[in-house]
Parts: sequence; C-alpha cells; structure tokens
Amino acid sequence: MADIDIERKRGGSWMWVLGLVLLALVIWLLWGLFDGDDEAAVVEPVAAPVVDEVQPLPPAANPPTPVAQAAGIPVSQIIESPATWTGRTVGGEVRVTEVVSDRGFWIEDQGERLFVLINESGPETPDVNQGQTLRIREAVVYGAQNLANIPGTLEPQARQIAQGQPVVLATDGRNIEILTRPTN
Repeated sequence: MADIDIERKRGGSWMWVLGLVLLALVIWLLWGLFDGDDEAAVVEPVAAPVVDEVQPLPPAANPPTPVAQAAGIPVSQIIESPATWTGRTVGGEVRVTEVVSDRGFWIEDQGERLFVLINESGPETPDVNQGQTLRIREAVVYGAQNLANIPGTLEPQARQIAQGQPVVLATDGRNIEILTRPTN
C-alpha cells in the first residue's frame, strides 16, 4: 500500500470569527432601531384661531342632482321636469301598472305614470306582468326629442307609445329583476 500524507489546512477558523462579528453588528444595529429610549418630541400646543361668526358657504356652481336609489324611481319628478332628467341614469324599485307589449310597460308612483321600454340590445326579456314589483338597476331617461338615440331596436307598438310621451325610461333585460309576482 502506498503512504499518503494528509494534512489539515489551517485558516478556516477565521471565517467563523468574521461571521460572529457580523452577527453581533447586525444585532447591535437592530437593537438601536427598536430601542424605546429615544427622546420624545416636544409638541407645543397651538392656539386655535378665534372665529367671531360662521360664514355660510356660497352656493355651488353646479349643485349635484339627485339620482333615484333603491327606494324607487322618482316618476313624478321625472314627469314634472323631463329636461332636467333627460340623459340621466336612474334605478330603483317600481310597480308595474300596465303591460302593453313584450318590451313596453307602465310604472306608477304617486299617481304619475311613466312608460318603460326594454330595448332589444340586451339578453332575453324578463316576463313582466301587471302588478309585479321590479327592481330596475339602470334605466336611462329619454326625452321625446331623442328617442332615436335609444340603443338597439324597439318593438313597433312600444315605439309608437313612447313617441307620444314627453319622457320615457329605456333599459334592457339584464337590468330588470322581478321582486314580486302578482297573486292570482
């Protein structure tokens, strides 16, 4: 057999010493960051300005206009001032008082009636019947002068009724949810 001399290399222990020194340095830095012995900042109280009287704000140039929420669509307000509501999106719960076609029906609020068109640009039309309560998520108010701007095609009978109205609502099937059905 051959004799092979094996010698240990010296100098590997200095790496351990360097690692321990770095670890101690990191601990010391972290300890300094989280030490609670920092001097507290001195905050001096500031005197509040004295106000003799409160001045009301001037009226806004363009005050926000109310939009109907889930409580109900403000049919009477829309009918009273169609120009104010034309082009706005409304939504809420309504009661169907009369159905004239698959894509047109009347809703009523406080004795005022408003015609609702369901355009054919959306998915299938829900089966709307007289006496139902509906939730209309989004419907656009159209004045008689801009009925041609309603997207999709309109059923001839529904279009004829809409043309005789100063203002109508237009929506599509996906924005109508039937809440209650009439009892027979």
